[in-house]
Amino acid sequence: DQLNDVSEGTSFGTPNCFDYCYPWVTEYQSNPARTLLVFNTGAHRYKHPLMQNDIKQFLELLDSIDRPATNDESVKKDVFLFRSTVPGHKECEKMNIEPYGSYDEYIRFWTDKYSWNNFAGYNDFVD
Repeated sequence: DQLNDVSEGTSFGTPNCFDYCYPWVTEYQSNPARTLLVFNTGAHRYKHPLMQNDIKQFLELLDSIDRPATNDESVKKDVFLFRSTVPGHKECEKMNIEPYGSYDEYIRFWTDKYSWNNFAGYNDFVD
């Protein structure tokens, strides 16, 4: 749930950045191939200013990365895709439950307990 880079990976049960972060900048920077980079802040940003700051810092970091010099113009055509944050629902861990039939049906069950009610605003900020 963090977009920052770290020097070392982590394993389950061992957070390394107040959460679980995985190194990506070095690999991205050293790879001359055209790249699809999918990013998201995750669901565990509970306030709009925190999420917005994460996105701004990520974009600044992305702008600062020098890619390998190559004659291949495809490097300049990397694709960056923000994956929208998808909220859960109460009792989502239960087996054999039916999904909501529509978005309108779902929003009746929004709760601020997990900040699900904020996700549409998070996604709109990136749009």
